[in-house]
Amino acid sequence: MDIIPSVTRENWKGQIPVSLALSSSETAFAQREFVDVPLPVLYNVSRNLYLHVVASHALDYFKRFFETNSRPIDEAWFEFEGKPLKWNLPVGVLFDSIFKGSNQTMAQPWQLTVRFTEFPEAQLMRCPSYHHVRVSYFNDLKQGMYLKHGTTQPLMKLAKNDQESLWEAFERNELEPFWTGVSKMFEAEGEGLKVKKVPVRVVRSDGNVVQLPVLPSSSVREVFGKDVVVAGVDISEDDAILDANVLELSRVMSHPDSWMYLISK
Repeated sequence: MDIIPSVTRENWKGQIPVSLALSSSETAFAQREFVDVPLPVLYNVSRNLYLHVVASHALDYFKRFFETNSRPIDEAWFEFEGKPLKWNLPVGVLFDSIFKGSNQTMAQPWQLTVRFTEFPEAQLMRCPSYHHVRVSYFNDLKQGMYLKHGTTQPLMKLAKNDQESLWEAFERNELEPFWTGVSKMFEAEGEGLKVKKVPVRVVRSDGNVVQLPVLPSSSVREVFGKDVVVAGVDISEDDAILDANVLELSRVMSHPDSWMYLISK
C-alpha cells in the first residue's frame, strides 16, 4: 500500500463543529400540536462526509416531532441563513464555499437548519433515502475516475464486498481502511493506468458547481486564475499553492470522491 501523505491525513482529521436545529417554522407548528420543542443536536463533523451521513440519527430524532400531526413530511434538507445546502457536496466544501470564498466569519458552532417541508426543487437534487447518498458517492467516484484515467474498470472490477468495505470506511471516516480499498482498486491495473486529466470542481459564489478536467501539467493559477482557493485544510498562508502542479496538488487535496474542489472568491 502506498504511503499516505501527511496533508491527506490532516484533511481526514479535519472537523467542523456543527449545530443542527429544526426550522423555527416547523418548530412553531410542532408547538401548536403540543409537542415539546426539540433541542439542537451538536456534532464535530468530518470535512469529508456528507450532511446526510453525519446527521442520520439527528434526522430520526427531529422527525419524531411530527408524529402527532398530519402535516406532510418531505425529505430532509439543510440550510444556512436561508440558503439551501447541496447534500451531495462534502461538508468541508460547503463550509469553505461560504467562509473561504468571502470575508464572512463563522460563529462557533456552524449553525445549520434542518427542514422537512417546502423542499427547494429549483436549487437541490432530491435525496429520498440514505441509499441515494451512497449511489451519488459512487457515481462521483466513477465519473472522476473516468476523467482521470479514461476508464472506470478499477472500480467496476472491485468485488462487491470490497466496494461495501470502501463505503463503510468512508462512512466512518477511517482513512487507513479507505486507503487500503483504493489501493486494492488500482493494484490489478499495475503501471499501465495513466493520468489523462485531473478531475476538478469549482464551487462558484452563487453556489453552482462547475467541473473541468484539467491537464496534469497545468497549475491551478494557469487554468483558474488567482480568485480561487483550494478546499481543505490550510496548507499555505498565501496563494503560492495555486502555482503548484495540479496533479501533485490533487494527490494530497482530492476528496474521497476523487475530485479536487476549488472555491471561487
